[in-house]
Amino acid sequence: MPTCPFKEPNKKPMALLKLEPKTHNSLSATTAIRPSFRALKRLIIHFNGCLEFINMDDIEYIQADSNYSTIHLVSGSTKTISKTLKKLMPSLNSTFIRTHKSYIVNLKHIKTYKAKDSEIQMQSNDLVYVSRANKSLMKEIFV
Repeated sequence: MPTCPFKEPNKKPMALLKLEPKTHNSLSATTAIRPSFRALKRLIIHFNGCLEFINMDDIEYIQADSNYSTIHLVSGSTKTISKTLKKLMPSLNSTFIRTHKSYIVNLKHIKTYKAKDSEIQMQSNDLVYVSRANKSLMKEIFV
């Protein structure tokens, strides 16, 4: 398994500088400095001991696997993280929708939607399912 390129073997990672907010200002210093990563169109994940930034446009869909989620990228690679879809959903932008209890899809990468079979075919030709409860949502989006 590959390790974080920023860590040396058998050594602790370098400590990050923490910014303390000013108490006299109503807007904290960390809020003023820290941009919204949702606005930057990036998803931040912990992967192999590192923080990894993934462009949201590069995410095709996300599949649930118990308490883990597998992020399927446009490049064909996958990343498994220890977050549920419920915890991931607020971090994603408006191009992502929850189609099923096990899937979140990026609307930009949908190739076809088969309403009769309740399936979405992604650009990579992977099939993603749509629950009965979300069929009406899909009709609103595509009609």
